[in-house]
Amino acid sequence: MESGQIFKGMLLVSDIDGTLTELTEIPQNNIEAINRFIALGGTFTLCTGRPKCALAEILPQLKVIAPIITINGGYRPVRCGAAGERAGLCFCAAWAL
Repeated sequence: MESGQIFKGMLLVSDIDGTLTELTEIPQNNIEAINRFIALGGTFTLCTGRPKCALAEILPQLKVIAPIITINGGYRPVRCGAAGERAGLCFCAAWAL
């Protein structure tokens, strides 16, 4: 493994509230650490109790490069075609229990 990819194959999953940030602005040192992890081959995403609509101020600050788990795992992302994704209709689908 080349030294520039020391986190290749690793997934870092973070909660938001009380972990990544307290409100809506992520501290710069957290953003820099996540960006360095990604630059060194890691994959980053979020797992939160928040619904997708409550992530509007958080997501633009981050390079989330894997599906996001929302509503405490009650919803998961699905792919259903470009038109549905552009319309914001296909981000989450209820888990089939």
